[in-house]
Amino acid sequence: MDTLIPISRDDGLLDWVCGSGPGETEGLFGIRELVEALLHDDGVLDAVPRASHDQPVDGVVTPTRIVRFVG
Repeated sequence: MDTLIPISRDDGLLDWVCGSGPGETEGLFGIRELVEALLHDDGVLDAVPRASHDQPVDGVVTPTRIVRFVG
């Protein structure tokens, strides 16, 4: 699973980079950049086991939808 982070480029356009660590960052224009996960549609589950090295995500992107987690 790849973790993608939306970033604001120097030219003001939105781009995506692979995440290298936990949490959020502040972008070029002070926009909160969230951590999302890129999954196949069948990889989105109601609950999954969690290990100490796992990082929470704010949502997931699949080929057919974007799901944001509330809470």
